[in-house]
Amino acid sequence: MFPEVRVERRSITTALNICPDFKLTKMGSFVKNDFTKWADARLLNQPRMEKGLTLHNYQYWLYWTYEILADNNKHDPVLEYAKDLTEITGDLFKVPWLLSFPEKGFAVSEEIQTSSGLIFRNTQVEGNSYEREFIPNRFGKPVLIERAYDSSCNLTDIYLLYRDEEGRIILRYDDPEKWSYQYDQLCSVFLVGGPEHEVEDWARRDAPLPKSVLDGGFAKSIYTGEIVKGR
Repeated sequence: MFPEVRVERRSITTALNICPDFKLTKMGSFVKNDFTKWADARLLNQPRMEKGLTLHNYQYWLYWTYEILADNNKHDPVLEYAKDLTEITGDLFKVPWLLSFPEKGFAVSEEIQTSSGLIFRNTQVEGNSYEREFIPNRFGKPVLIERAYDSSCNLTDIYLLYRDEEGRIILRYDDPEKWSYQYDQLCSVFLVGGPEHEVEDWARRDAPLPKSVLDGGFAKSIYTGEIVKGR
């Protein structure tokens, strides 16, 4: 079997994992979502999504998932912690930005940029692998997500780089297995830039995101005010 065929079949399988039947009205707790009727109608007429999950229709899947998970007009699900998202969704469907490239059916040897500006990077550092996605959030603003995996391909860390409502650029650490409010306050959210910086500036750094950002200049803990260099 040709590699392209394997990738295509995997992308269709992943799409079915994210949404088994393309109809929100059959998805348990999400029946009450205000977005349901509109999304159902759109999905049934969205052939680019019906073919499966691909690099080129990925942003449609992202926007669709954001709206499923959104609590209100201002809520941005991509900033929710991985543990909370998996508890909400359970086995009902998978959250696209928490899936690895192989799980999504994406063949990313080093870097791919789509025509819509999405960037995907895949690097290896000292036995660990790092997958980076430069994607839009629910409101079309750029967010950089990096997933770290150990030598056994287990997801160990997630980093998010984004601009908050005050225009500051924030780096946030996320443990996919556990999270506590106390840990968040102590050492997981950093101010790393302001209006003069762009999130995309870090999208193509070769080093892992925390090292690129924390070793590359000013970083201050949002909660404690402590200046941090390196991790």
